[in-house]
Amino acid sequence: EGNPLPLLMPAEPGSYEIRYVLGVGRHVAGRTAIEVVEVLASLDAPETAPAGSDIELIWEGPDYQNDYVAISEIGSRDNQYRHYEYTRNGSPAQLSTPLEPGEYELRYVVGQDHTVLAQRNIVLTDISASIDAPVNAAASSKLVINWTGPDYKNDHISVAEIGARPNQYESYTYTRKGSPLSLQMPTEPGEYELRYVASGNPRRILAQVPITIDAVSASIDAPESATANSSLVLSWSGPGGQNDHISVAKPGDKPNQYESYTYTREGSPLRLQMPSEPGEYELRYIVRGTDRAVLVSQSITVTPVSANLEAEASTIAGSDLLVTWQGPDYRNDYLSIAEPGAKANGYESYTYAREGSPLRVQVPAEPGTYELRYVMQGTDRVVLERQTLTVEPVTAALQFDSVATAGGTMMVTWQGPDYRGDYIAISRIGDKGHETYARTSDGSPLTIKVPEAAGDYELRYVMNLDRTVIERVPLTVQ
Repeated sequence: EGNPLPLLMPAEPGSYEIRYVLGVGRHVAGRTAIEVVEVLASLDAPETAPAGSDIELIWEGPDYQNDYVAISEIGSRDNQYRHYEYTRNGSPAQLSTPLEPGEYELRYVVGQDHTVLAQRNIVLTDISASIDAPVNAAASSKLVINWTGPDYKNDHISVAEIGARPNQYESYTYTRKGSPLSLQMPTEPGEYELRYVASGNPRRILAQVPITIDAVSASIDAPESATANSSLVLSWSGPGGQNDHISVAKPGDKPNQYESYTYTREGSPLRLQMPSEPGEYELRYIVRGTDRAVLVSQSITVTPVSANLEAEASTIAGSDLLVTWQGPDYRNDYLSIAEPGAKANGYESYTYAREGSPLRVQVPAEPGTYELRYVMQGTDRVVLERQTLTVEPVTAALQFDSVATAGGTMMVTWQGPDYRGDYIAISRIGDKGHETYARTSDGSPLTIKVPEAAGDYELRYVMNLDRTVIERVPLTVQ
């Protein structure tokens, strides 16, 4: 550590030696006497304070590393405390006090070995609180409560089962939100307690009053069946809490499980999306309070829905396929072309059913076997109908002088599909991009600019769809 070096003195005054100790053999090679003198500290604080409050403690002392001031129970060990604050945070220190009233001890403690340098007594006086609320409330309702109390940081009003510990509750609201405040009541009817809980270590219940949570009821008026993915109109009655909702779920699902739901704040009647998969389900009124609970349920059968597709069984790559269709035409349903085996949400291209019948769907640029599908898009995607589609290769032909002059122009006669955005390009052999190009929409023959640099190139017919090259011919630029 070098010379000179710092050496920590003992916390206890007295006569000591400073020694030079050899690392090998632990031999004392040199020593000198030193007197460690007493260090003093003092504390200045109120003689009394409310339990759980923060007091201002003025201290004087050595402020060694990790020294602290503390409030402790009288007779406890030097290193025991209820709350503390490091002296490095300055004087005066803001020190929290315990929630339990009684006589305590303020201490200045040396961090090295927890030696108490100074101490003085303080009396914590009792604190109180009150709660003013109805003796009954509806399950899952919001109850308005008036209260008085110390309003310490993180104090709260809670509703809890009778006999529950102070840190147990069904719901709570911080007192810093003011009086009166709103508190969510439990979903389950029964006997409970409203409590003012002072937040300390440990928490303390300053006031408590009993409350009876009354059961609430609900009803659902809806048809016994509905088609898959349809929007069902139903009527309901019930408490209509802020987050209450009507859901459709599988029998046996938990209250927080559903296929879809609509909040009751949408009014009655309301619309509820039916599942895409046919089968037996339940309509449920879910009350959303401290937890979710099913107030009432009604069985509903979701019946299948079908679709029909009429289109050519084969077509050429990149074309638009004309499709006549029948189906539910739900919002966001679409007709797609996909690879066989692809998931319902997989596709090469699609067109929304809302475009009407017949409609056109873009055919992939890559030849092969595909599926034309009607996809119903609801709580999930379902393929209602599919038919095989063969995509045949598309061809093109290019005619031009095989030699062109650098920087000039050349005339190209072409044949090809002439899809929207198709173009004739001059490219370096092996390059994916192009040097110059002209749109096929300019007709045949067309004029295309020749690159400035001489060399070997390709003249290409490029389908705009996926930039697929369907014909290429060598070209020499001189």
